[in-house]
Amino acid sequence: MYFENERIDTLEQASEMELAIRCAIAQEEMKKRERIIYKEDGSREISNKAYSGKYLFSNLLVCGHCGASYRRRTERGKVVWRCATRIEKGKAACNDSVTVSEEQLKTVLANVICDGCYDEGIIKDYVSCIKAFEDRIEIFDKNGNVI
Repeated sequence: MYFENERIDTLEQASEMELAIRCAIAQEEMKKRERIIYKEDGSREISNKAYSGKYLFSNLLVCGHCGASYRRRTERGKVVWRCATRIEKGKAACNDSVTVSEEQLKTVLANVICDGCYDEGIIKDYVSCIKAFEDRIEIFDKNGNVI
């Protein structure tokens, strides 16, 4: 990579610099597109969440202690969700966060929200946030009320 004050002497260096700039622009555009949320009415909005990916719980599940989002992990063949602060900064940074089993979370949501049968569509329409604590989870509807 070349710096602002560095002189470009050859056509090859200019080509390399152009390629590096194009790659950087393409990566930024990809990040921006990943954050676009398409609504049912055809409108679009930009998500402020860093992890608006293919998993529903990426946008819903947060730590009840530090407020960080949860991230999906596979441990010993099981899918679990862990506090991002704890993953990145260690146990000392968020000592009270809990690991949440995806299967247990789906079971709770099925019983509380979906009349016993888990349905992501219903959860997307009804739930705005799920806070995880060591002794409970709190599920919030779109109006901000605890369910």
